[in-house]
Amino acid sequence: MKLALGTVQFGLDYGVSNFDGRPGTAEVAQILEIAEKNNINLIDTAIGYGNSHNVLNDHHVAKRDFNLITKLPPLNKAYFEKSDVDHYLQYIESAFEELGADSLYGVLFHQSADLLKPGVEAIWQRLTALQSEKKISKLGVSMYANADCKQLLSLYQLDLVQLPYNVLDRYFEQAGWLAQFRQRGIEVHARSIFLQGLLLMESDKVPPYFKPWISNLEQISKLAETFNTSKLAISLAYVLQQKAIDHCVVGVNKARELTDILSAFENAIHIASSDLPDLSVDDLALTNPALWP
Repeated sequence: MKLALGTVQFGLDYGVSNFDGRPGTAEVAQILEIAEKNNINLIDTAIGYGNSHNVLNDHHVAKRDFNLITKLPPLNKAYFEKSDVDHYLQYIESAFEELGADSLYGVLFHQSADLLKPGVEAIWQRLTALQSEKKISKLGVSMYANADCKQLLSLYQLDLVQLPYNVLDRYFEQAGWLAQFRQRGIEVHARSIFLQGLLLMESDKVPPYFKPWISNLEQISKLAETFNTSKLAISLAYVLQQKAIDHCVVGVNKARELTDILSAFENAIHIASSDLPDLSVDDLALTNPALWP
């Protein structure tokens, strides 16, 4: 199964189209049950996702048929001091405890630039030691379009990268990095495939900030009409048909949203990549949510 379950919504009020807040305990249980039944066995979380670690542990995900990936929080300074290193080493140990896990599928730096900062070496050494002990399967980074991919690949043997990819944002493909990752055997996970739900919103519901790109968003609607399918299926198709992407991370607030995604998945896998036009937009003000107001 190419889908993976994102869990930022479990710990934070997240998404430009999210008007309901975080799902309750019963809703999370339903979401996890649907994921399990449909062979979605990869769960993506992060220390920065509020109390998502604890929520996942409450539902005993580490004891079920799920593989867990978490991320170390960004360091908002130019280098790691001794105290920072100590904090990060504690983050790593605490992740296992908070998730109730003996091992993790992956641990990523949430901010790829942190791997290039002085002082990070002790943290990476600890991670590679845990990997040698079979407590972590894959090490890597979460990337944005401004990531220094060339330097990261020259300095580190990365096993896994997570990056944004969607109908409007194909930077890593067009810049040639997806092909390089595939050539090096690096596992690639795509996130932001619905751009926080923006790609699925009706035109009259789109917040004012995005009005300059309303015609780009409407192109997705027109394409869905052409294929007699949903914007959800079209958004999925662009990611699922990209062979260099191993998993696409989807986050939901409600169980029925995951059911809808699974239904759209069945339509999306039958849409040929050759039939999908290039609708990408080279504008970080649109494609990078960190720059949104």
